[in-house]
Amino acid sequence: MSRPVAPLGPLDAALQIAEALDEAGVPYAIGGELAYGWWTIPRAPLSP
Repeated sequence: MSRPVAPLGPLDAALQIAEALDEAGVPYAIGGELAYGWWTIPRAPLSP
């Protein structure tokens, strides 16, 4: 029996979750900050 591999970052975690949900036949949508970070240019806050 193989052990699950720990995700390397948020995208890896989301992909692992999506794969598990697909295999279980559960409908899902991933959005919010994860989607924002994936589809836009990264930015930093302007506060010191």
